Amino acid sequence: MEDDEEGSPLQSRFVPKSVAEYRSLNKSKILAKAAPLYSPEGLHSLCQTHLENWKDVKLSELEISSISGGLTNRLWKISLLEQVVQTVQPRVVLLRIFGIGTEEFLDRNKESTIFKFLSDLGFSPKMFAEWKEGRFEEFIDAQTLKTKHLRIPEISAKIAQKVGVLHQLQIPGISKEPMLRPLISGWIDHAKKSLEVLNLKLKNDSWRQLKLRCFDMEFLQSESEQLINMLEKVGSPICFCHNDLLAGNILHVKQTGEIFIIDYEYGGFNYRGFDFGNHFAENMVHYNVNSYPCFYLVPDDYPTKKQQFLFFRNYLQAQGILQAQKEELEKMYTEARLFSMASHFVWSCWAIVQESLSDIDFGFMEFAICRLDQYFQLKKKLWKKI
Repeated sequence: MEDDEEGSPLQSRFVPKSVAEYRSLNKSKILAKAAPLYSPEGLHSLCQTHLENWKDVKLSELEISSISGGLTNRLWKISLLEQVVQTVQPRVVLLRIFGIGTEEFLDRNKESTIFKFLSDLGFSPKMFAEWKEGRFEEFIDAQTLKTKHLRIPEISAKIAQKVGVLHQLQIPGISKEPMLRPLISGWIDHAKKSLEVLNLKLKNDSWRQLKLRCFDMEFLQSESEQLINMLEKVGSPICFCHNDLLAGNILHVKQTGEIFIIDYEYGGFNYRGFDFGNHFAENMVHYNVNSYPCFYLVPDDYPTKKQQFLFFRNYLQAQGILQAQKEELEKMYTEARLFSMASHFVWSCWAIVQESLSDIDFGFMEFAICRLDQYFQLKKKLWKKI
């Protein structure tokens, strides 16, 4: 099935009337507050304020188009029309407005440090301007990958090579301690608070209340401690990690074949196994589905051992290891499988938080349930073997 098809295997499980009707979180107040910013006039004002060379550009001289697919931030491509003199540069930019409430759980100063460093290296898009609520970036004319592309051998190999280089970078100005423990513990804490908010907001919605009962946060708190303690003993090397290597954060320039990894808001030093496990877990999740809950998950799409070994060989080649030893490949394979559990756990908690904050139409609660279900299925398979 394609990422953008009308239906999905989840349709038989979730039967909402409509996205807007089904998510009774009073998002209208949030959207009303944000509306002036999201209007063409609001976006034009941001251009004039933050882009020095665009301060005299009129709204009528801009072409503005929304970019869909993001689950945290809102994105726009903004271009100058040909009538604007060519000396005005850049001609096209990407506007990123940070998600509502994300400053509560994301360190934007840390993200800015990472972004600027990678931008200077040419590893990520250039930054043109930045302020508290968003930033202007270089617009890269490339295809944003979909989940189905991750299984194309040539593309997977290029992603692996890019990750191999990324993992060798020494980013200055940020902690070198692995962020696995604070990452999981932080999301657990945020999810607890979000569930309290949701229980109040949805007290008259029996269907949503039923879903909320899937999350016993005291139990999950204990579960997270066991998971962290187990993963810290795996022996996965610590390196700079992206920590969110899904298809939507990978660009493919068709003309050159080049791969760009973007969106480092969750980036930081971590166990490399988290990037492996998270990336492979994302092979199962298909986004941009037109009908609610706007995603579906196919466990059989998790990469085979052969596919993972191909990924690892290309990863190691990018680090100068041309002949990978079977023992090292097996070790990386084990890391990926075990850290996939952490990926499911983290994004389940993340989705609970998004359900209480986000103004993006997406089945965050259903996503949280699916990812948590995958965590427990993996635990049942793997935990006894450790």
